[in-house]
Amino acid sequence: SDRYGAEIKTAFYWAMAKNMDATFYLDYLGDRGFKEGLEYRYAFTEDTKGQANFYFINDRELGDDQGKNDVARYAFFFQNEQRLPYDFYLKGDINYVSDNQYVVDFDEDLPEEAKIDSRSLRQLRSNLFGWKNWDGFSFLAAGTYFDNLTVSSNDATVQELPELRFLAHPQSLFHTPFFYDLNSSYIHFYRDQGVTAHRWDLLPRISYPV
Repeated sequence: SDRYGAEIKTAFYWAMAKNMDATFYLDYLGDRGFKEGLEYRYAFTEDTKGQANFYFINDRELGDDQGKNDVARYAFFFQNEQRLPYDFYLKGDINYVSDNQYVVDFDEDLPEEAKIDSRSLRQLRSNLFGWKNWDGFSFLAAGTYFDNLTVSSNDATVQELPELRFLAHPQSLFHTPFFYDLNSSYIHFYRDQGVTAHRWDLLPRISYPV
């Protein structure tokens, strides 16, 4: 191909157990060199499962004319969801690339939801959140990290670290015909360079259905 030159792709699949497996990749991309990859999948229980993907290449396409100083390029993608003690739930989606051009040069490595627009992708988003539900209440704690692919430094990109939400669903107020509910949140907008901010929201309500 025009992008890679002559290609030789190999893979080895290993079913380590009933609840986990892995695929190892060793590809030769004629114009760029050898590229390694690993996919690891697991499903320990119905509520605890995920997948990790890692790719690496010493890209000689970006090296000097003498074929030296090849540029190390890599990507890491991780999705996980699991149930914790006391009915807490945790879910994560981590996406990281070594450089902004990686999503264009190796778009086949991206998770399925990002492949469709990889060549115009402006940012990669990683998030981690946990939550717990009670009969009348819900609590959520989350963190979101944005990797801006349009600038050389990510120091000025605003991150949401952390975000906390507490909800009280509509329920009777002291066993009267009145109902109350609550929507509250806190977000810390953080970045290494530039203005940061804290935002609080509190919305209590009392209602009388008619």
